[in-house]
Amino acid sequence: MKTIQYGISMVICLTTATIGYTQNLNYVQKLSPSREFAHHDQIDLLSAPITMTSAGINSFLSTIYNNPRYAQTILPHSFLHLTQLLEHGHKTLLSRSYVQSTIRLFANKMKACPYISASAFNSLLSSLPDLLKPYFAKPETYAIDRLKKRINNILYAQFLEQFTTFKQDPDYFFKDLSHMIAHEVEADNAQQDIISSEEMRKTILVFLEVGIAKLMWNPTQTKDGWSTMKSLSESMTTLLEYSILADVDDLNDLFVSLIERYCYFIDVSATDLPLDFYNTVSKEIATLSLPLLDLEEQEEYIEPKKQRLLRSLAHGQARCAAYNHKAHVTLPVQS
Repeated sequence: MKTIQYGISMVICLTTATIGYTQNLNYVQKLSPSREFAHHDQIDLLSAPITMTSAGINSFLSTIYNNPRYAQTILPHSFLHLTQLLEHGHKTLLSRSYVQSTIRLFANKMKACPYISASAFNSLLSSLPDLLKPYFAKPETYAIDRLKKRINNILYAQFLEQFTTFKQDPDYFFKDLSHMIAHEVEADNAQQDIISSEEMRKTILVFLEVGIAKLMWNPTQTKDGWSTMKSLSESMTTLLEYSILADVDDLNDLFVSLIERYCYFIDVSATDLPLDFYNTVSKEIATLSLPLLDLEEQEEYIEPKKQRLLRSLAHGQARCAAYNHKAHVTLPVQS
């Protein structure tokens, strides 16, 4: 049943990525007219889920990750592969080194993306806190919990696979089980994390900053776009609550980056956005209580984030109104 559910979720993710890719073609072409797009069969190939074995991961890196089209057509719309790898590390109790290496791989690949879909990035960030939380527990708690889970997996597997042996020869069963547990404890001691939580935080911050700097929203889905902004900021706040971000200054830096990117989106899309978008969002910002808008600035005299957004919206609204007015002006016929 779990396998069926997992397969269904993969199909949904792939379908969502393909739909997002198709919906954004015209808008992205406006930003980069010379861009070439892959055929649907290539999209399917590059979107294929990773087989979670050493050979499967190596195959993903060599044939999908290294494909130039992966950064152009797949990653901007889907973080399925990154989520798969992080879930694999979470379930199999892999070390911080594995997680840091995985996040760094995708941070570097995002640098080759022309943009990142805000909705795709939001989907990733909504799951990131729970996937990363165990790696930022207190050192002794982190080590003990990881070892307890490994021993629990051994006990479960042995009783499931060797129950007949347990009934026929319990002494042999427990002796063999003891050896396996002792070996697991030795292996765990030998694999103590060489990556500190601080080093992981730095890698995660770089990843988030690279992603935010590439974000783009769909100008035809204005309601969803503003909702995504709020959701992204809430996920970032959760990262701080889980101690994945070091302090409130790191959160403030991310908020500033997010707001500046949204203001850039408003600037380049000003005449494509409907006038009611500006009115609706401006009214909500003026009355909304949200850490994204309320977190204090680094210095007293810096423009508040709320004011920065309102200023960008006012400027975009003026451009949009002027554009719409000009479009409806009838020029006199020349005699």
